[in-house]
Amino acid sequence: LGGNSSEGLIDVIDTGKTNPATVIAALPALLSFLTDDQRVDMSYLVEDMIVDATFEEESLDFRESFTFFNDPSLGNCFTFNHFNVTEKYQARGAGPRYGLRVTLAFNVQEYAPWVESVGVLTYIHPIGQNIYLESVKHTVQPGNSDQIAMKKHSFKRLRAPFAAKCIAKADEVQSFYFPGDYSVDGCLRSCYQDSVFRSCGCMDPSYARKPGVPSCAFDKLACIDEM
Repeated sequence: LGGNSSEGLIDVIDTGKTNPATVIAALPALLSFLTDDQRVDMSYLVEDMIVDATFEEESLDFRESFTFFNDPSLGNCFTFNHFNVTEKYQARGAGPRYGLRVTLAFNVQEYAPWVESVGVLTYIHPIGQNIYLESVKHTVQPGNSDQIAMKKHSFKRLRAPFAAKCIAKADEVQSFYFPGDYSVDGCLRSCYQDSVFRSCGCMDPSYARKPGVPSCAFDKLACIDEM
């Protein structure tokens, strides 16, 4: 862990014995020396997490219906109705009969002993938008049967002359490092990454970064914290 730099690493590990959140927050930097493929191999596969899935009470091949991507903070993620798929499922009615139903495996025996809770983070979001660790989420815990109902609210920002320089597409801004449609959250995090790069010569390993720019190793965390 930590790549070639061990400065402060023991302190983080010692603190993590009583405050596991410290290790979790530092984990992207601790693993920043790994390649993307190595990080993917350390996380769960879709067949490790999903036991069964149905839509409108019809069985799904979850290996085909869920799109994989790896997030530096969340690890391997699996998205239903991902924006990159050509065939999308449409909701044709209200209630559990017409929705997605998933049975999850939690593999509790593989959790580290200092982990205080067990669960799977579930994000509900527009098809075209990316998610982030801080996005609104629901934690599904073992032994429970959870139902998530949605209500749609739509709004559209009016462009000039009603708003000055209101952005609609990612290519209209100087920096946007996240896949999918433009979002204010993605824009703010991209600007944050540019600021980290100017100050530290690298980008925060917790988020996507500009191609070719290195992620900050563990010894650069102090530089990020000082911003």
